[in-house]
Amino acid sequence: MSTANGMIPVISISAGCLPLMSYKQMVDTCREIIRRWPESKYAFDAKRALADLPERYHKMYNITKEELDTSQFFK
Repeated sequence: MSTANGMIPVISISAGCLPLMSYKQMVDTCREIIRRWPESKYAFDAKRALADLPERYHKMYNITKEELDTSQFFK
């Protein structure tokens, strides 16, 4: 850790050290958001995130059509 002006610490993180989320963790987190807050903006975003996954992950994690359906947000 170094300081830019002698007072504020500056932390540098290389790209190789950035925290990443696996597809499994992302799917589980999206499902949790959809379950806990089904009518929220966050549930909409979670459904969109699931829909953006490649098809092979839809099959691997058994993502259902209901989990991808955003029609309830456009009424």
